[in-house]
Amino acid sequence: NIYRILNKTLTNECSIKCSWKGLRNNFKVSNLHFIKIIKKQVTSHYVTSTETEFENIVAEWLRFATQRHKRDKRKENENVNENEKSNEENN
Repeated sequence: NIYRILNKTLTNECSIKCSWKGLRNNFKVSNLHFIKIIKKQVTSHYVTSTETEFENIVAEWLRFATQRHKRDKRKENENVNENEKSNEENN
């Protein structure tokens, strides 16, 4: 799954500053060596995946990086608050 590969190789914080084509002063990832390797492997192992599909999936994944990052931060803050409440109750 392309999403799992991207989650393992790029953090959401890093992905916020990236785009497939490098638009809006973002870092262009389409010409990165490791992205080319992933694309080659995915399209050769999964016959139904075309290069265009791969590119669209990566571009979309990068586009939603801000949303994922905000969600992760919100969850992180909720966990911290829960831990603080738990510690207060135990003391």
